[in-house]
Order: sequence, then structure tokens, then C-alpha cells
Amino acid sequence: MAAVPTLRLRIAALLEARGMNAHQLHHATGGRLPMSTTYELLKPDRVRVRLDQLALVADALEVGPADLFEYRPGKRRG
Repeated sequence: MAAVPTLRLRIAALLEARGMNAHQLHHATGGRLPMSTTYELLKPDRVRVRLDQLALVADALEVGPADLFEYRPGKRRG
């Protein structure tokens, strides 16, 4: 059976590397990202995300959208 590829959010790791917390991220977005959403985006296994919210985070952290994710491919067949 082939392994399933996974895609996880890296926002918490990016904040940690910058010495930031959720409250600081909220302020870095100009308050456009609600605190409740900010905390939810720190969960790496979150299933649903909004692209506009990810754009706010990427802009606030000065990274590209791909930097917000960790991708682990599944095993390829054949």
C-alpha cells in the first residue's frame, strides 16, 4: 500500500524561528487576522485554510506562500 502524501502548516515553526507569538502575528497583519484564526493557523494539522488568511500571514512574515507548508510525498508506485 502506498504512503499518503502529507501537507502541514509551518506557521508555528516560522514564528518560533523569529521569536514571535500568536499575538505578535495578529498585530503584524494589522489586526486583519482575528486572534482566534491566528491560534487556529498554528495547528500544523489544520485541514481547512483560507487563501486570503495565508496571504496575510505570508505578507506579515515576509515569506512566500510555499514557505508556510511542509510537504512529505507519498511513495510512488512503479
